[in-house]
Amino acid sequence: MYNKTRNEAAILLWVSTRSIDRYIKSWKLRSQKIWKMIYINDLDLNNIWSVNKKDQHVIIHNQKRIVNSNQIESNSDIKKMDYIYKELINTIKVKDKKIEELSTKIGNAEQIIKSSISLIDYKKSQYLLEQKEETTRYEMEKSIKENNNLLEKEKYINKILLIIWFLLLITSIILWFSNI
Repeated sequence: MYNKTRNEAAILLWVSTRSIDRYIKSWKLRSQKIWKMIYINDLDLNNIWSVNKKDQHVIIHNQKRIVNSNQIESNSDIKKMDYIYKELINTIKVKDKKIEELSTKIGNAEQIIKSSISLIDYKKSQYLLEQKEETTRYEMEKSIKENNNLLEKEKYINKILLIIWFLLLITSIILWFSNI
């Protein structure tokens, strides 16, 4: 029967899922793939478990101890191992949660980077903006000079018109007095 997943088999044998994959490739374990999940044969797991049961390495409070199968029989050792197992599962869950949070942060950062403009485009737009400002400044200075020139011409024309008006006034007065 194929009842255990790769993760369950790895936990049962106290190895990594990568080791389970190596066992499958070396034909030590039979497997069956259903959809995306890989299930391991229970008989093969029991055979490997019975071979590995003779000499197991267990980490208890940062001390590595070799536990023989005859030592495991006491109830307190089983409770200690169960406690350690549950503790390890909890730490794995916490780390998985942190990994998931970091993955979402990375995804958000990638989205921000994709939606932002590149440094080259930014510098190009800044350069074009500066050129436009220079052109605008030049055009304004040119128009101010032309306006000043027009004002000077207007003053000159006004002076000429005033002189012509004054001359006309004098001629009209002279003509008026000459007729009398």
